[in-house]
Amino acid sequence: MSQSTKESDRRDILADINYFAADGTTRQPGVFKKPVHGVRSEYARLMTIRNIRSIVDDFQINVNGFQFVRLPTKERDVTDVELVKNEYYQELSDTVKSITGASTVHVFNHVLRQTTDAPSGHPHVDYCGVPELLEGTKQEIPLPPHISKLYGTSSRFCYVNTWRPLKTLNRDPLALADATTVPDSDYQLRARKFPSGIESGNYIMSHGSDVEQHRWYYMPGMSPDDMVVFKGYDTKQDLPGWRCPHTAIVLERTEHLPPRESIECRATNQRCYGKTNLNFSSKPVVIVIDCVKAYHDPKSQLYAPEPFDIALKSIIRLIEKCREVGIPVIYSSMVYESPAAGGKGYTEKLPSVLCCYDTGNLFREFAEGVEPTTNEVVVLKQYSSSSLARA
Repeated sequence: MSQSTKESDRRDILADINYFAADGTTRQPGVFKKPVHGVRSEYARLMTIRNIRSIVDDFQINVNGFQFVRLPTKERDVTDVELVKNEYYQELSDTVKSITGASTVHVFNHVLRQTTDAPSGHPHVDYCGVPELLEGTKQEIPLPPHISKLYGTSSRFCYVNTWRPLKTLNRDPLALADATTVPDSDYQLRARKFPSGIESGNYIMSHGSDVEQHRWYYMPGMSPDDMVVFKGYDTKQDLPGWRCPHTAIVLERTEHLPPRESIECRATNQRCYGKTNLNFSSKPVVIVIDCVKAYHDPKSQLYAPEPFDIALKSIIRLIEKCREVGIPVIYSSMVYESPAAGGKGYTEKLPSVLCCYDTGNLFREFAEGVEPTTNEVVVLKQYSSSSLARA
C-alpha cells in the first residue's frame, strides 16, 4: 500500500512495487504467475514514487524511456472503435512523430480499460530485446504489408505505448521508472507463447540493489488531456531510454473511489532514409553538389549575390582542408547534351535560364576556387534535382 497525505497531489509518496527475484532466470510459460494489483508479493519493495508535475519537462523519451505530453482539450469518443481508429490513431501518430522524430508511425491496437479491468500488478516492459523472441513479436503484431516491410528497410524502428485516463485520475495511477536508473541486470526475461504457437518475450523487473536505486514517477490528478508516451523497444540502444518499466500503483485511502478508466495504444515507429538501409562507411567523404558558375557569376540569371557568395567562401575553405588532411572530395554538376539523354527536355521549363547547363556554356563550369583536380571524381547529372545515386 502507499502512504500519502492530504497534499498528495503536491508531494512524493511511497508505494509497493511488486518486483521479482533478481536471479537472472527466464520465466517460462505455464510457470510464470502474475502478481495481483494491490496484493503485496514476495519480492515487493516500498519505493518512493516522485511527483513529476513540477519537473515534467526534464524527461525525454529517448533518454528516460517516457515523456508526458498535453493533448488539446476536446471530446474524444473512445467507445466507437472505427472513430478511434480513424481519428484518435491519427492524433496519436502525429504526437508520437513530434516527440520521437519518426518518419512513419502506425498505431496497431488499443486497449480500453474500464470499471471491471484490474490494472497491471507488476513492473514490466511490453517487449524484450532478445533477437529470436523479438522476431516472434514482429510476426504476431498485425501490420499491413506496407508497414511490415519497413522492418527491413528502415534505419531504425521502435515500439511505443501511449496511455491516458478517460477521467481525472484519483486512483491506481500509472508509475514509470526512469530508465537511466535501472541497470541491465534488473531486467528479467519472461518467455511467452501466443495462441498461434509463436514464441515471444518481454521483461519483468527486479531490484537487485539493497539500496533504493530505481527512480519512479507518476502524475497526480492526471487528466484526460494528459498523456504519457513510453518505449517498449528501440533498435537504437546507445541510451537507456530504449525501454521503460511501468506498473500501476495503489494510493492509500482511495479504495472507495470509482475504478480508474484508461485507454492505452501501441504503435510501431520507423525512421526511414530512402528506400534502402545503407550502412555507414568507415571513412568520411565530402560531396560538393552543383557548385557551378551559374550560381556565382553576376551575369547569370541564377545568381544570388549574398547567400551564394557566403556559401562559396565556406565551400572553398572546406575543400582546402579536406585536401590537406586527405579526405576525398566528390563533385557533381549538370549537363544537358541531347533530348535522347533525357536532360535536354528539362530545359523546356525555363529555356532562357536552364540553357546555362548546355554543353559548352561557361556557366556550367565549376565556380572559381572549387575546380576539381585531375584526381578527384566528378559526377555529371541529367537533372538538377537528381541524387548521386540516380545520376
